Amino acid sequence: MTQAYCFFTFRGDAESLLQSIRSIRACHPTAKIAVFDDGHHPLPKQPPCDFYERTWFQRGGNLNGRECIMGELLAFQKTARLFGSRWIAKIDCDTVVVDGARAFSLPAAVHADIYGASWHEQGVWGPFYIISAAFVYRMLEAINGFAGLPDEEDFGMTALARAARGRVAIVPWADHFLNGFDYRLHQFDFERFRSTCAVTCGNRMQIAGPDPREVQARAMNGLVDYLIDRRTFDWERVLAGHRVFNAAEEIPVEDSKKNEAVAGAAPVAEPKAEMAAAPQPARAPCCATRYRIEAASHPSLAVVVIGRNSAAYLSECLASVQNQTVRPDEWVYVDDASEDQSVKVARRFKELKVRRLQKSGGMAAARMAGVEMTTGALMLFVDSDNVLPPDYLATMIEDLGDSHDFAYPSKSFFGEAAPLLRYREYHPNDLWEPPSAERRKLWACNYADTCSLIRRDAFLAAGAWRSNPADTMFDWDLFLRMSGRGSHVRSRARLQYRVHSDNWSSRERGRSRVELNGLVRRHAATVTVACVWSGRMGAKFARTWLEAVAESLRQAGKTAELMVLDDSPGGFSVREIVRLGGVFASFSLQRVHRGVNATRRRPDRRATAEFLAPACNRILQRATGDVVWFIEDDIVVPVHAADVLLRELLQTEEAPRTAVGGCYRSRHEPDHWIAANLGRTVKHLIELPEDPAPVQFTGTGCLMVLKDLAADARFGTEWVHGQLRSAAHDWTFSWQLDQRGTPVVLVPGVICRHHSIPLEWV
Repeated sequence: MTQAYCFFTFRGDAESLLQSIRSIRACHPTAKIAVFDDGHHPLPKQPPCDFYERTWFQRGGNLNGRECIMGELLAFQKTARLFGSRWIAKIDCDTVVVDGARAFSLPAAVHADIYGASWHEQGVWGPFYIISAAFVYRMLEAINGFAGLPDEEDFGMTALARAARGRVAIVPWADHFLNGFDYRLHQFDFERFRSTCAVTCGNRMQIAGPDPREVQARAMNGLVDYLIDRRTFDWERVLAGHRVFNAAEEIPVEDSKKNEAVAGAAPVAEPKAEMAAAPQPARAPCCATRYRIEAASHPSLAVVVIGRNSAAYLSECLASVQNQTVRPDEWVYVDDASEDQSVKVARRFKELKVRRLQKSGGMAAARMAGVEMTTGALMLFVDSDNVLPPDYLATMIEDLGDSHDFAYPSKSFFGEAAPLLRYREYHPNDLWEPPSAERRKLWACNYADTCSLIRRDAFLAAGAWRSNPADTMFDWDLFLRMSGRGSHVRSRARLQYRVHSDNWSSRERGRSRVELNGLVRRHAATVTVACVWSGRMGAKFARTWLEAVAESLRQAGKTAELMVLDDSPGGFSVREIVRLGGVFASFSLQRVHRGVNATRRRPDRRATAEFLAPACNRILQRATGDVVWFIEDDIVVPVHAADVLLRELLQTEEAPRTAVGGCYRSRHEPDHWIAANLGRTVKHLIELPEDPAPVQFTGTGCLMVLKDLAADARFGTEWVHGQLRSAAHDWTFSWQLDQRGTPVVLVPGVICRHHSIPLEWV
């Protein structure tokens, strides 16, 4: 699972940030780096990171205040979505990472939700702490109701974590970190530096001279050089033109030569007697023993059984859990306001925790009640009418391994004769063998049963159990969301699935399966609206474009990520995005302007295709949504566009489709629609079909793509077929989909306005 670092920067951090990133690339090359810049005082240029975004929350100095803490949490949430990260390290720009992989192993070893070092127990260490992505969601829920949030970042984040009932691990700073290089020349231990996890290099208040930040950057550069290849650390070069104060005593620049660290040299000598050591802070007495680090054969395991009026089957189900070869660490039964003897049956099992809900809230609510009663890192949800073979948990744990977020079983059917006979129409041997794990297949049908083994952090990061418009198939909704963030696997375990007259499939026979499937798919799917913005329509058109997209999303009941690759000379207006409020749950604005005039940048169709093809591929690669909705910057979509296109993509009998498109006319040939098919030549549509119909060629003016089904299709610069060829990035993409047998479906019910503009791009 990818590990990620989050920086929160502003203009003054430019030089130290580069050195901190350099240290991560050297010691933790597989990790991802996200930089969230202060939009009010941004860095002079984008740093060499995996994700960069300007933020606009008001920073209260050193990220203090409620708004800053909220901004940090939202940034952690976005980073987790982008990279599928379970753990996020918040890191200051003045911090050098020495052993990032070891640092990320620490919180899991002590089962902590947030892990950091500190001088005291009141707050984790601001320059470097690690937080669980799943726990971020709980903190976001808790912050709105937390009136006493301290302003200071360290204290505020820790207090909020405790209010969210998290496991906060605070260890003495000296255990795994060096807290403060602080330019204490006679004290810094270079040998210990190489064995720590991270070291902060900031206390510029101890530097007197024209540019303390430059001294900081040179010091960090020297430390990273020393870390990588034991290159000489030259104090005189670092401090050139500056003087350093150590606690109450000034250390002259000339004396710094005495403390140079040389490649291959012995450890730095102890300070001379006349150099008074800086006072060391007292350790909080219980920090070191708050959490024990010890190995276990597997992570802690919780089993949650739910039921309603299932007394006839419950005892057999609970006995099968009790008789597992691997016993769960926690075992609970949640009764959904049964009117029979279910609770009495459950209380016969002495080790079982039982909770009866006073009012029936449905399966999702009952399962969430069980989640609240447990803390296990792994969770198994069992319906009260099913039975687990004795080795079910052992097999599941083995197959889940360390790299998957959930493992799902096959099923054998047993139970009442009449319902079982109906099942045999589809499963002649009373067996269900699900397909191998592949998200593309999961969009087509639900092959993962509720009784799958799930990692708690991945489950919470995906949004946990929730209701949906279909009021059924809650497991499919969950697993579609989880599979978009991490991997899953088919287990060798086989669930014994009881068939009876009160099964969901028996109760729901009167409802359309196509309708129900479509409702679940649509509810689970996340959306990214994407555009390469040229600015060719003028700055004022941005408001028209955004308002049309936002209103269409509201009509469809969806929020979306907005992803803009900004190629305009004047820049895309962030204020317009903020003004529209919550319809854009997040946005990414990336400059791709090449800085030359229009004629040189895109003098012809080929130059345009060479620019747009990699831009569109970049969108497909980086968009966080399951559905990418390409909308060109001269298209105005109708208010019903998102609703109709999502319905055609996810909710029809033929769904899920790979891609669907809205209709708009060519600005070069107004009689032609931007859609075509291949005969002896390419023929553009003059008239639209009455119903949605496949086309071999279309544009990206209003194109909605289900990413998982189009996984290997890419935009190219030239379409070629025999003697026919055309420089068109959109034709290459739609042609690939057609040749795979999954063509773009043109939806005549969505007709967009295509504004007439000059032929050249600006």
